[in-house]
Order: sequence, then C-alpha cells, then structure tokens
Amino acid sequence: MEAVTETGVGTGLVAPPTAVELRFTPSSLDLRSDLTLQAGRRRVFDALLHIGAWWPHRVHGGASIVIEPRVGGRFLENCDDGNGVLLGHVARMIMPQDFAIEGSFGIDAPVNALWRVRLDAMSHQQTRLSGRFTAFGFIDDEHRATAASEWSATYAALSHYLDA
Repeated sequence: MEAVTETGVGTGLVAPPTAVELRFTPSSLDLRSDLTLQAGRRRVFDALLHIGAWWPHRVHGGASIVIEPRVGGRFLENCDDGNGVLLGHVARMIMPQDFAIEGSFGIDAPVNALWRVRLDAMSHQQTRLSGRFTAFGFIDDEHRATAASEWSATYAALSHYLDA
C-alpha cells in the first residue's frame, strides 16, 4: 500500500506520510416476492398504511411502529419516551396500487434501501402483491443470510393481518 503525502498550502510544511486503506465491498440485496392475498386491492393498500398493526420486526423490543401515510411521511419505531429509530420515509403512494418506503430499515450501517409494493387486482377479493426490497451499502453476511426469511415473515404477517 502506498502512503499518501499532503503538503500544507502556503506553510512550507509537509505532512508525514499517512497510510490509507481502501476497501471496496460491493454489497447489495435484491429480494423479489410475488404472492396472492385473499383481499381486495384497496383493503391490502389500507393494510400497508396500518403497518404498525402487523409489522413483525423491531430494533427495540416494545417499540411501536408508526407510519405517516403521505409522501415524505416517516416510517419509524417509537419508544414513547423520545427515543426511537427512523426506518425510512414514504417515497411513493399512489392509491390503491403503488407504495414504497426508502431508508435504512433499521440496519445499523451506511445502507440505503427501497421497499416497493405493486398491487394488482385479480378479482374483487384477490390481489397480487409484487414486492421488491433492494438495498445497497454496507450489508454484512448476517443481514444477507437472514434477509429472505425476514421478508417471508413480513409478508406472512401481512397475510395473517388481512385474514383476521
């Protein structure tokens, strides 16, 4: 590894050699899901807006999940004591077919992710959900290994909520 040397402008001083380590770790996730839900498209969209009632994941146990149902609205964990975790922002909301949230989703690393859901009516009481979770940044092996099961649990929780 080569040392990088800087010269102080106008000072006549030369900075001591500093070792600089460069790590390039291309990390990304691209999870796609297609499922059929036994509910009308509007009901499924409304369930997405009531995400706090069924979202199965928490960074902090006992926290409530809150979504502000508008473009730019926050998606967060609220600990009711001023603490919490910003999970993302509503990036797209076109009723009743298109919904997206972008943010870190609680991953404690420099990550940006987008969860986009497209809803297509198959019949009056059946909706096809096409979901895609795409993330890039510092995604470690643990997150990569658990991502598919976590998103399966997310969609299972949504389906259970709709069945109730």
